[in-house]
Amino acid sequence: MTGGRGLALVTRYAGGLIAAIVVVLLVFLGVLEPLESWSLARFFEVRGSRLPVAPVVIVSIDEASIVELNQQWPFPRAMHARLHRRRISWGIAPR
Repeated sequence: MTGGRGLALVTRYAGGLIAAIVVVLLVFLGVLEPLESWSLARFFEVRGSRLPVAPVVIVSIDEASIVELNQQWPFPRAMHARLHRRRISWGIAPR
């Protein structure tokens, strides 16, 4: 009795399983990437441009900064916390 029930489940979900396998293969082969890029471009065209909701701060860390700080990348979390506290005290970061 369980054999017939298992077969019924396989036949019931076979279409979805096959579709999922095909989509995964297409993603891994890169076939869907141009479609994804095209659809994202259309989405942003339709949506239009927006202003940022919060001020944007870009922190650039180059090789000279790493040498000057005498630290290895990635920097310790404590250093990130100190930088964030300084940015708050300077008024350029949200609390």
